[in-house]
Amino acid sequence: MRFLILRILTHSELGMFHEYRRQKKEGSKQRAVNFDWDVVDRVFPAAKDSDLVEMQLRHYTDQGVAETRQWLKRQEKNWRLEGNCPKDRCYHFVEPGCLFAMEVDASTTPARGSWAVFPAKDAVTRTILADGESSRLAKSAMIALHDQEGERTWRVLSEARPDLFATNQNGTTMNTSKRRTGNSGVELPPNPARLVQILASVGHTMPSAVADLVDNSISADASKIEITFGRPDAGHGRWLTIADNGRGMSRAQLEEAMRIGSGSEYDENALGKYGYGLKGASWSQAKVFTVVTKCASKTAHHLTWDADDMVGWVAKSDALEAWEQRATSIKGHGTVVLWKNMRPPQSMPTTRGLDPHSAEIMLLERHLALVFHRFLEGKAAGRKAVVISINGKLIAPNNPVGHPRVRL
Repeated sequence: MRFLILRILTHSELGMFHEYRRQKKEGSKQRAVNFDWDVVDRVFPAAKDSDLVEMQLRHYTDQGVAETRQWLKRQEKNWRLEGNCPKDRCYHFVEPGCLFAMEVDASTTPARGSWAVFPAKDAVTRTILADGESSRLAKSAMIALHDQEGERTWRVLSEARPDLFATNQNGTTMNTSKRRTGNSGVELPPNPARLVQILASVGHTMPSAVADLVDNSISADASKIEITFGRPDAGHGRWLTIADNGRGMSRAQLEEAMRIGSGSEYDENALGKYGYGLKGASWSQAKVFTVVTKCASKTAHHLTWDADDMVGWVAKSDALEAWEQRATSIKGHGTVVLWKNMRPPQSMPTTRGLDPHSAEIMLLERHLALVFHRFLEGKAAGRKAVVISINGKLIAPNNPVGHPRVRL
């Protein structure tokens, strides 16, 4: 959950810097940088309006780089970054139009990161405002770029302030295999990373992607499907698992299921048909996904696809981390799909009284209750009744024609 937050500072926010006050330029008494609510919702989706979002942030001082405890606090419609009013004279240049840039890892509590300010006419500010990734900052008060969304902007900042901003390590993989020529043409294998991006652009929302995998579980004769959507600030970023008690897969079946364009057989009424449903749905939401599966009386095995490491089309079988093992544990038989490094939606759902993370869970529940209502009711011909839960809460079926107010 690594973000780059950009803001063009206004006159009222510059009172945060003592140097601005010493120059007698201050108008208001505000001592904080404003953070737009939609940016906070995207970066800290589990934060409630009553919370203080704690952060440990590195920044420049006259003596070098220092780290300070700061926090975001809700103020009326927006949030404010408080807790640090630098007295350093190195901020003598601040004026309206300066660029405020913050790098933050929101997957931990407190969040960790760094920030810097650049003059309005600085080459960094001009380059970032002109770049396609961040040019909308000229029209928006603040933007938040996630991972690859800010790749070029991150590079500009890391070159200008390498002691504060790290180079974005996306690890974009290129196909470096030697091209072979023949009498009738040239071998041009696809670029793995670019093909993954194409598969990830199939138009899925998070609920529809989960539904695709739930359909796979039902096709595998599962009667119990447990979905866990972890808190994004609990230390492992944004992650989700779909676990079922279906038949499970042998090693050979798992390898074929993980193949792009697999030759797996599909039920007539299955949502997937072309051998990329698991891959397309997973990559539409996450850069890394792991499938753990186990047949009855057999040992579990797993394979992982990492969008940043696709050279040679080698699915990894490296040992899972301890928390991944816990999240994908299978007792008898079944399959678990783990999504890691999930991309947040561009616009987080908003529901009165709910933080965005809880709102996402609510929308997922509604979608699955509607799409799979016949399975949840036990009325799907030739199928078992299915129980689906999200974070331990059972999903009740939502039959659109079964409501008492519906009239034929």
